[in-house]
Amino acid sequence: MNKRTIFLALFLSISFLINPPSVEAQEGFTFQRFTTKDGLPSDIVYYITQDKFGFLWIATDNGLCKYDGYQFEKISINNTSPNNRNIESLAVYELSVDSISNHVLFNCGGNIYRYDRISEPVIDSLSRIPTKERISFRKDDITLNAIQALERANLQLNFIHYTPRGTIWAATSNGLVKISNEPMWKYYLNDKYSGKEEVTSILQDKNNTVWIGTENRTFWLNENEDTPNFDISSDVNSIIEDHQGDIWAVASRPFNSTILKFDRQRNSFQQYPIDELGNLRLKSYFSKLTQDHDGKFWIGTGKNTLIGFDPQKNTLEQITLPEVKNEKKAHNKVGPLCEGLDSTFLWGAANGTIPSLLAFKKSTKGFDILPVQDLSGDHTITDVFQLDKSYIWLASSNGLFQFNIKTLKFRQYTTTDGLPTNIINSIEGHESGKLWLGTQKGIVFFDVNKNIFTTFGYNEGLRLEKFNRGVSFSNKKTGELFFGSDNGAISFFPDSLIQFVQQINPSPVLVSNFNVFGQKIKSDRAIEELDTIRLNSGENYLELEFLSPNIDQGNVTSQYRYQLSGVDKDWVYTSGERRYVNYNNLRHGKYIFNVQTKIFNRGWEDNSRTLTIIIPPYFWQTWWFKLISGLALLSLIGGFTFLRFNFLSLKRKAYEKELQWQDAELKALRAQMNPHFIFNAMNSIQKFLTTNEQENAMIYLSRFAQLIRSIFEQSKKKEIALQEEIEFLNAYLDLEKLRFKKKITVNFKIEPELLSKAADIKIPPLLIQPVIENAFKHGLLHKKEAGVLQVNFSHSDKFIFCTIEDNGVGRKKAKELSSWKPKGYQSSGLTTTIERLKIINQAVSSTEDNHVSITDMSDDEGNSLGTKVELQIRYLSDIAE
Repeated sequence: MNKRTIFLALFLSISFLINPPSVEAQEGFTFQRFTTKDGLPSDIVYYITQDKFGFLWIATDNGLCKYDGYQFEKISINNTSPNNRNIESLAVYELSVDSISNHVLFNCGGNIYRYDRISEPVIDSLSRIPTKERISFRKDDITLNAIQALERANLQLNFIHYTPRGTIWAATSNGLVKISNEPMWKYYLNDKYSGKEEVTSILQDKNNTVWIGTENRTFWLNENEDTPNFDISSDVNSIIEDHQGDIWAVASRPFNSTILKFDRQRNSFQQYPIDELGNLRLKSYFSKLTQDHDGKFWIGTGKNTLIGFDPQKNTLEQITLPEVKNEKKAHNKVGPLCEGLDSTFLWGAANGTIPSLLAFKKSTKGFDILPVQDLSGDHTITDVFQLDKSYIWLASSNGLFQFNIKTLKFRQYTTTDGLPTNIINSIEGHESGKLWLGTQKGIVFFDVNKNIFTTFGYNEGLRLEKFNRGVSFSNKKTGELFFGSDNGAISFFPDSLIQFVQQINPSPVLVSNFNVFGQKIKSDRAIEELDTIRLNSGENYLELEFLSPNIDQGNVTSQYRYQLSGVDKDWVYTSGERRYVNYNNLRHGKYIFNVQTKIFNRGWEDNSRTLTIIIPPYFWQTWWFKLISGLALLSLIGGFTFLRFNFLSLKRKAYEKELQWQDAELKALRAQMNPHFIFNAMNSIQKFLTTNEQENAMIYLSRFAQLIRSIFEQSKKKEIALQEEIEFLNAYLDLEKLRFKKKITVNFKIEPELLSKAADIKIPPLLIQPVIENAFKHGLLHKKEAGVLQVNFSHSDKFIFCTIEDNGVGRKKAKELSSWKPKGYQSSGLTTTIERLKIINQAVSSTEDNHVSITDMSDDEGNSLGTKVELQIRYLSDIAE
């Protein structure tokens, strides 16, 4: 038999059988029971086990359940078993968790099922369960006597589970019970008996009897007794034990406050017979009762009065506080008192419009009243305590105050310094440098030397929180501390509590849930095991849940802080109730999520959880796509710039050619209109008139006018039909024939095929006439014999070929005959034609064609036979616009 198991089972059963109504004070162990009120699917629990993450798995009479230290979660069954049975609400008797595969095996209705924690289906897999996964039963470890004892307490024990840290979880027929060696909180006057009695005073005497005063009665619980005694007729607000061991109390009834002494023979409190008490007629509230080292009692009142009571002399004295000038109600109530360590002074509270620290010197009965800053108005000093010879400590409704006896200065501590609340109601000292405070939010330990506050409240396993004014007691002999609340009282041993805080080891932090757009992510491993989560592009709405499953530490709740790199600039702090965070519209990239815990005031633990989250970019957000896009954009800009530059260059060149063309056309016009041609024409007309050749003069003049008009019309066009050019040349040649009469023969020949296309072929105007005129002017004019001019037209696919051949004197002879002309003179007609042909032919070709060729013809002896000029004219239809 396992002796430890037997002992704990017996101890558990006996503890529940005893179950005293007035006090819960199990030595060394804390019991906590969970039922359906706490979220269990059923109060009947059969089996418990724990997985590698620290979660408890619980088999109940109403299905399978998981506990994370904060809440119970019933497992929703997605049954894919061949039997297809509805097993979600059936009793689960036993179970086992496979730490490798994350499967939960459980016995339901006589069948073994496997629950996959990752994909969450339940599979009927009895025939496929390996031997190592079979469930082991431990009922035989519990003796029959222990089971029978629990049955008598109506708590049938079904199974016990031991956690690695020594906590015991018991599955019973009436809930789940946790047994642990946590701090030994002792609870008095639980609400089952007292009806939520508000505790007004508390004391533990030399015989270890605990005395508790409430608004309606007084309880006392003797050592080794289970049932408390009570005096229902006495409503006391302060109880003390004098130096002789007698119990004294003060009762504050309306218009009848009095001093009481406990009569042990009558087993009740009796009004102490003091003759002078009635003469005081203090229809006022009596505050906390204090005894000095001389045995004299001191009581503060609500009438600006301090009462001194000497039980040995049976006398009372009334000492009135001095009035403050211009402040008649500045101090109208003497609050709690304490004797100074040197027995010279009484330190107390003077409450009123200006709450102050009261220093009463007993030998002279003189007062010093020291106003406390930041306590004006409705604030109150609730308790006064001297821990050492240097400082007086004041509990107040606006924080904790430290009074320096030497400098007479106050220092204030508030929530900004670590207090859970500014409402401090009582103070007790444990030892040098250590204060214990009863507050509106639990018990607070203050390490004076380190200036560190440690809070014990509901989240730290304390079932009471709101502790009352001045209701506390310190047993100097045992070190046990007592505090009274509005629903009972507690006691504890400070050393054990501090040791617990130092030794507690919180569980590692887990990311227990990870949702994307509200859907749980899919993974082949449990979320708790993942170190890196890689999402899909665009999955940027995340929900994370995290926790530290402090199964072994009971209700010690962790405080959390978390941070997502690149999103949260600083740590985000949260309470233990909020263990989740949402992030939306995250950019693509790599994020590090870090979460840490803190319990009490120990600082942030090293059990932090780090999770790497990767959100890949869309392809257009990748670096290579941006690089390619950048290069493409640069190429596009470069290409556009090049095309633009090329376009502007072409445009400039076209503009320059246009200027050249216009200049050539102007020169052509000037060539047609040169003075020599006009002069010769006028002379010819004059000659015809002087020789009475009036008919020839009229014909010449008519054709000359027609020719001039054609020149002007063609000068307005960039192109004309070859037909028009032929007609123009014929008109010109007719004039020259008239002028030279029959001295010159003109042969004009055109290929028949070219002639048929002459109306459709376009050529530049005024191009050929200057060359023909040049033949007349320089070659045929100086020839004595009959001259011959031959003009031939032929063509190819792209060009028209025009040959002008004369049998004149030749260029050499013509040059000699023109030597009288100014130096540098050139034939403008031929030069103009050459330039124009060059411009026209280069419009579609970058190579320079031989547009004009001039041949000096001669015989074998070198005599000139004339000049031949060949023109190569490109069709204008082939010239790019």
